[in-house]
Amino acid sequence: MIRAWTGAWAVMIAGCTGGAPDLNPGSPTAPTKATPVAADVPTKVASGAPSPAGASAGAGEDWLVWWFHDDTWRTRWLRVEGEAASVVGQREALIVGDAARLWQIERADTEVAVKSCQCAHDDLKRCPDDGKVTMLGLRARELGGDATVTIHEARAEPLQGDDMEFGLQVVGGAQARLIVESSEGGYFCGAHGSYDVADTVFDVAAGRKLELPADWWKQLPEPIRRAAVQSIEKEYNGCQGADLSTDQLMNEYVRFAGAALALVRGAPTITWKLAAEVMYVCSSDYALTGTSTSGLVAEAAPLGLAGPLPAGLSAALTSIGDAESLGFSRLTLPDPERAARLAAFTAASERPWPALSTRARGAGGSAGQAKVDEGRKKTREKSYAEAIAAFDAALELDADLASAYAGRGYAHLLAGDRERARADFKTALRKSDEAKLQAAVWFNMGTLAVQENDTKAARTAFEKSQALRPSKQAEAALAGLAAPGN
Repeated sequence: MIRAWTGAWAVMIAGCTGGAPDLNPGSPTAPTKATPVAADVPTKVASGAPSPAGASAGAGEDWLVWWFHDDTWRTRWLRVEGEAASVVGQREALIVGDAARLWQIERADTEVAVKSCQCAHDDLKRCPDDGKVTMLGLRARELGGDATVTIHEARAEPLQGDDMEFGLQVVGGAQARLIVESSEGGYFCGAHGSYDVADTVFDVAAGRKLELPADWWKQLPEPIRRAAVQSIEKEYNGCQGADLSTDQLMNEYVRFAGAALALVRGAPTITWKLAAEVMYVCSSDYALTGTSTSGLVAEAAPLGLAGPLPAGLSAALTSIGDAESLGFSRLTLPDPERAARLAAFTAASERPWPALSTRARGAGGSAGQAKVDEGRKKTREKSYAEAIAAFDAALELDADLASAYAGRGYAHLLAGDRERARADFKTALRKSDEAKLQAAVWFNMGTLAVQENDTKAARTAFEKSQALRPSKQAEAALAGLAAPGN
């Protein structure tokens, strides 16, 4: 069974007390003032043909630069000398390094069966397949060897639902640390959709995810944190019925939700994400996420993104221009090892990077199911009038379609029309005795009661939802009602 969504963006990042490796030990310390620091972008870069594999290293440093653009990963081996960099080799592949080791990052996907929502969950193996979906995975294979490391394991068990989407992408990194964003969302046999995104930082060299104290991000320059919080402040206060200041929200209510590194007009650019917990009715992943951007800053050292970068490397990035994802690795290779690693790099396989997302739609359902799917999509987009119209169309095709009543009620609830929402929820409960749908509808009834300050009715509804299908959402809602003052 697909896991119950908590709505939290879980981020596990480097927790070593020494922080990230020094990517440029000969350079001065990066600025620490409390303003976003843009990367130093010199104006010249060396040109010329790539050096042959095994060529003498000569003076300078070896770096790998890896970037994603136009649906393709590319990795460039550079020799950086002062303000210039020469291209040693390039592959259409994602290759990262750490000191004297190199790994090629590959997708490791699996295909699983999708089962109808009409099937009993405890008997899925006997239920016929309603379709197939590709589950996304990621692994690292050390160049010059056969060892592999699992970075993100693809799900192997069957799924149950009628409209699901999954995503996976490396969104930046440094050395052999990869920032990986995975997402799962859709309608898993409930009355409304669910969505979850997780950012993790995986150290390929160590073979594990990394962690930091939960509040490490509070060392980031205040303007970075403040800009992210201000982007969600109005919506948060409106949703929660609160009147929090930016400082209160920033210091007491938000958490770190992830980071990504891109290349914008040749400059490394970090997108920072901070999230605040909210009710489900305000966001399907229980969080509002604000973003802000900066260049490389000293306080990003735990992610390996402190900078400054060598002038020649910055010039090489300028020549690349733009990329959706960016990473870089400094290598330390004596001549005998360098020749072997360069040969392995040159021999690395090149093949198209698979799609970043995959989707499954159930093949079964009534004539109105396509309109239900359309209504759910419009609900997710917050186009409530269009969503309600789509659910109306579904019910014209099939007046007994419980999922259409449930979906329309949810759209009415989000649009602020509680009476129509209540009527649709009650009809959905009458039209179907399917436990998953009933659990979701009772949860929505509880949310409606919370909005009406009817604690007793809310508790009853959440308890019914939890009894029909235990979930972290209902558990959290009941815990909130049990808090002092409720």
